Amino acid sequence: MEIFDDTNNHWICYDYQHRIYDKPKKLSEKFPIKPTYILAIDNDDNIVEVTARYATDWLSNDIEKRRINDGWLEETLNIFVDNNNDSKYKEADNIEFEKIIAQIELPKRISEYKNHPLFVLTRDLLKFQAIYPSDAPPLGFFRDEPVYSRNCVHTLKSRETWLREARTVRLNERPYKIVQSRFKWKATGPGEQPEKEMIGVFGEWQTIPYEPPIAKNGIVPRNGYGNVDLYKICMLPIGTVHLQLPGLLRIANKLKIDCVPAIVGFEGTCNSHPIMDGYVVCNEYKDILIDAWKQDQQIQNEKEREKRLKRIMENWKRIIRGLIIKRNLKIKYAFLKKNIVADLIKKKRTKSIRQRKMFKLLEDILAFIARYAIENTSNFVILILMIITPLFALSAYLSIRLARSLEQQKKKLKSIEKIKMKTKATKKDK
Repeated sequence: MEIFDDTNNHWICYDYQHRIYDKPKKLSEKFPIKPTYILAIDNDDNIVEVTARYATDWLSNDIEKRRINDGWLEETLNIFVDNNNDSKYKEADNIEFEKIIAQIELPKRISEYKNHPLFVLTRDLLKFQAIYPSDAPPLGFFRDEPVYSRNCVHTLKSRETWLREARTVRLNERPYKIVQSRFKWKATGPGEQPEKEMIGVFGEWQTIPYEPPIAKNGIVPRNGYGNVDLYKICMLPIGTVHLQLPGLLRIANKLKIDCVPAIVGFEGTCNSHPIMDGYVVCNEYKDILIDAWKQDQQIQNEKEREKRLKRIMENWKRIIRGLIIKRNLKIKYAFLKKNIVADLIKKKRTKSIRQRKMFKLLEDILAFIARYAIENTSNFVILILMIITPLFALSAYLSIRLARSLEQQKKKLKSIEKIKMKTKATKKDK
């Protein structure tokens, strides 16, 4: 719990359980884990972060590793803060937090300076970072190396990168730093090793806000590549309008109106390419182009509709044509199929009848021989007949069956030749 002291204009913390009064750092030692985020809610339901008041390792590398980017927290808490009511409580918090930051000592290990939120060494500066002003007073020294405030570290950018943020480098400005380009290479001769190009980078203090050019005589001002740099809406040339209508350039060329593509950004890393979005035209041609574009869209829609209807009709024609061909084939070749099937059924029936007759005849012969042998058992000739006759009958049956199978094969060959002749005749008729 916190109570505001109007006399001293600061917040007093109180913990009833541990009997701790106005000692926030000592109170944080009683926490089961080191605090990362501590939020306070006042009587007006405003939510404020007060981690700096309680955390003993505030703005150190340890707490920075536990926390994520503070930008999202500030945006979220602004929803629950009444900005119109700038109370004395907020001012008291700001004064106290500034005192806490001023009392933070310099780190005692060189590894703690890297990515430290308050202090920085020149050796830890990144490629596109620099100390500004160059004569900034150091906050102290670590092993005879000056320690600067993190507020003195600024990001440097090339002319093209500043232009994408709607800022231009002042005339006659010298680069604050010369660095090796990440993507540009020097032009080298055959057999030479390629090298990256050196480029100059500038700080924000060396730039001014972008001043858009003015369109004159119906001509849109453009860059060296024939496009309009429109990375932000404030970069739109004066006297022009940005129209995001597809196919507008073709219509403008027919009407002989100046129409320039707009570049709104780049995508990719090594082989980046521009992103085109819409076109820039002068204000006096805006209504003419919009009306012409609408008429063109109606014509295009009508053409697409006719093309779609034509494709639908062609598909239906193809389906009907296929059905007619299928019907004609059934009519022409249905009788042939019926005759072939009938012949096959007939042959099977005759074959089965003949086999039954042959088996019955053989059974009758064997039965007769058996009766005769029983009646005349003393006759030796009868015994020989009983053995030889079935063998002769079986051989006769097999020879008859073989002859019939040969005849059937000949008939099949003849029927196949007849079918071929009929198909050839129908093709000639067509």
